Formats: sequence, structure tokens, C-alpha cells
Amino acid sequence: MTIFRLRPEEFPMLFIREKHGLKIHVSAVRFRPQPCCHCHVERSETSLSRPLVFRSKGSEILRFAQNDTYEMVWTRREKMKYDWREAGEEWSAPWGSSAAQWTGTIFPRIRDFLPTGTILEIAPGFGRWTHYLKDYCQQLWAVDRSSECIEACRRRFASDSHVRCYLNDGRSLSMIPDGAVDFVFSFDSFVHPDREIVEAYLRELGTKLKIGGKGFIHHSNFGEYVNTTRERLPEALAKPLIKLKLLDWAHHRNPSMSADLFRALCAQHGLHCITQELVNWRGRRLIDCLSLFERSESAPQNPTKIIRNPNFMREAVRIRRQWRQTGA
Repeated sequence: MTIFRLRPEEFPMLFIREKHGLKIHVSAVRFRPQPCCHCHVERSETSLSRPLVFRSKGSEILRFAQNDTYEMVWTRREKMKYDWREAGEEWSAPWGSSAAQWTGTIFPRIRDFLPTGTILEIAPGFGRWTHYLKDYCQQLWAVDRSSECIEACRRRFASDSHVRCYLNDGRSLSMIPDGAVDFVFSFDSFVHPDREIVEAYLRELGTKLKIGGKGFIHHSNFGEYVNTTRERLPEALAKPLIKLKLLDWAHHRNPSMSADLFRALCAQHGLHCITQELVNWRGRRLIDCLSLFERSESAPQNPTKIIRNPNFMREAVRIRRQWRQTGA
């Protein structure tokens, strides 16, 4: 039997995989990789671009290589065309439906700012949150970089004269008048773009929001974890552990953004984060953040309230059960 001891402190657990009739046990310890018995481990520095090779009795039985940087992976992903056949409902699966997610999770967090005059929704997708937001404002502007999404929203809300849908370049809001927005909203989308894109939007919101206008954006906090040992594991080693639910999946969260960075970027562009709720997403790590912010002329009087909520997914399970019981 071949045993390899690796370093990932985040998951003290045992993984067993069979390859060519041999069993490989990978167990977490707090030290550098060390081979046991007559096996040989070749491992270069812990880096996304370095390979991990396992050999046994002189023959290579497993080779795990990760040659991509996060930037390379993200660039390829950006070029992929998303399959919208479910209109985004698949992302509400933990809640049972988008209606349950809106009623039980999203609306309670923004109800104090609704109804209002003008709402701006960035990256609405096929309009699953637009469907609810439109009933809480006199005017709603939906802006997305995807022509497919904008066309879908225009068809869906054709009978709602106060809803306008605009195609943009994925970073600018030139079609929105300065000082015209009371409330800006985005959920499920800002978890993916990198720092440059997020900052471009915050720069725009620093002028598009009215003084005192509020914003609620769901964005990535994956940057908090990007330098952990778990994230330095080669993808080929991490992937089977994720399938066994021994490791969390990052869900394509962008590693260049975190709650701290988002808060700092807001401050640079005349925005102040009122609260930031760090939440888990189908896992244990708090890889997402729900940031509530406002545009203010004067320096903020109160510090940002930081909430670390590891029970966000439990909330989703509870809401799903309640909706099933009520037959909603």
C-alpha cells in the first residue's frame, strides 16, 4: 500500500483512490509531502503552475498537473457561452426556487430600501430578480454585457413600460444619467469578474447613484482564501476530493476580489460600505460577500459592520423546507 502525506491543513481527512490496482491514501498532516515505504514522490514548489507526480516501484501511476494560472482559466471561461435554457433558475436550487430565494433570503436584506424611485440592476441575466424588483420602483434600468440576456429581458418585460434594458461593454454605465439612481442591485454576477471590472463599476456608481443612494452587490470573497494551502493543490488532486465533498468547490469565484478589497475600492470612489455579510456558498468557506453601501458626500461616521455568516446555506435549506411545507 502506498501512502502520501500532504500538507493541506484545511481538510484533516482521508482520501482513497485506486489506480492500476493500487490504492493511494492521501492523509492531511502539518508538514511537507513525505513518501513512505518504497514509493517516490516528485513535487516542485506549491504553485498552480507546477506538477505533482506520484510514482510507485519505478512506474508512474498518477500524474497531476496544473499548468494554468487563475487569469488563464478566467479568460477561457469568459469566452464560453452560457446555456440559459433554465433562465438562471439552476442557481436557486438550494432554496428550491428563485421565488423562495427572493422571499426568504434577498428581500429581507434589502426591504429597508424598497420601494424607491429608480433601481439599477447590473447583470440581470434573464431577469429572475428583475421580475421582483420592478414592483418596487417607478423606474428600473437593467444593464448587461450579454446581448442574449438583454434580448430575453426585453421580451420578458415588454409590457412593463417602466423597465428599460441596455446592452453595455461589461464595465461602463454611460447610458445612465449621473445622480439618477436610488438603489443599485446585483446578485449572482459580481462573484465572477476580476478586480478591474468591479472597480470600473464602482467608479461609475460613485457618480450614477444619488447622494444617499444605496447599493446591494453580491460579490466574490474568494481572495481571502487564494493563498491557502488548499488553493495551491493541483486541480487534478483537488477535483476528486471535491467530488467526494471532502473539499469545497470555488464555484468560479474570482480570486482577485475580497470583502476587504471591495470595501477599499468603494472608499476610493465616494462610496461607503455600511455592512458586509460574508457567506458560504454550497460549502464551508465564506467565499461570497453581500455588501451594502451608500454614496455619501461626507466622510463616513460609522465603521463598516462585518458579519461572518457560515450558516447561509443552512438558511437556504430551512427556506426550501418551509416552502415545501406551505406548498408555495
